[in-house]
Amino acid sequence: DFPCCYLHPADWAMAEGARQLLPLREGDMFSCGDWRLEVIEIPQTMLGMSPATKKLEVMLRKHEMLHEHNTAARWCLGNVRCLIDTNENVKITKKQSTGRVDMVVAWVIAMATAMLKMPAGPDINQAVLAEDWSL
Repeated sequence: DFPCCYLHPADWAMAEGARQLLPLREGDMFSCGDWRLEVIEIPQTMLGMSPATKKLEVMLRKHEMLHEHNTAARWCLGNVRCLIDTNENVKITKKQSTGRVDMVVAWVIAMATAMLKMPAGPDINQAVLAEDWSL
């Protein structure tokens, strides 16, 4: 039983024995050393990003999700601007943000991955806070 790691289809992998990079597809599985890798897709759309963005915001405001002091992360958080549609879906927009937001977008993608792969319901907080939890 290997630890698990998730990749996004936008990542590319070198096929064994190949001389070119191949795109990863949703559901692809492969091993890298002791790691078992699974490709999952988190669409970079309003529908794909909204639930995780909302969940992350709620957890941050309730102090259920904390981050280490990191000047670059704090700067990225300060740069974030969001689009909100008529259904109150939320998505970070790079076009209207005041600077780089990559760390925050990566954080939202990590939250979306956790929401897909972890048990639904109130147990998600306990699972995230457990000592053995990681992405």
